[in-house]
Amino acid sequence: MNIRANIKIDKRQFQAEMLKEIKRIVNNSIPRIQVEINSRLPALLKKHFAANVQPITGNDFYALGVPTINDDLISIIDAASNSFEVIIAPANLLKINISILEKSHQHLLELPQAYFNYASAKGSGVLQWLKWILLEGGNSVVDGYEVNYTNSRFSRTGGALMNKGSFFIVPENLQGVAGDNILTRAIQNINADLEKLVKQVLNNSIK
Repeated sequence: MNIRANIKIDKRQFQAEMLKEIKRIVNNSIPRIQVEINSRLPALLKKHFAANVQPITGNDFYALGVPTINDDLISIIDAASNSFEVIIAPANLLKINISILEKSHQHLLELPQAYFNYASAKGSGVLQWLKWILLEGGNSVVDGYEVNYTNSRFSRTGGALMNKGSFFIVPENLQGVAGDNILTRAIQNINADLEKLVKQVLNNSIK
């Protein structure tokens, strides 16, 4: 016995139902996507920071007057690697917005490694070295003093002293402002790696 069936499928309705089901699956995957991006992004950021933020050496090191600056910079990089926000929301299918490093860097500037407390025969004070190199650009950061490069047992870094003079600005190759400094420049080519990471996460998470 032969049974014949003539089934008519409304193409538009079928496509709409398929899209609805895909959206349901994608939306249900958002928590997994969020967790995986949050867990994998710090390693990617640290890779770029570590590769592109160089140790401060030579006259730059002497001039800034912070003997612990490179150890402190490692701590800053660790903190910056966790300085991001991932917002995932339903859109046509999915919208993922990743923000890295807040513009003011306030969370980093509040770290104890972001400044150096000093005391000397001439007095004591605080050197806000991280603020200087992230935000101050070529502005004067110390008025009434200038750097004299000289070997001295009175130098904190061994190669310079602050003497009375005009003013002190950050060495040119370390100068930075909001949106363009040693940290933001370190991740300016991160987009390809970021896109790769997100694609891997989507493949792993949407099931």
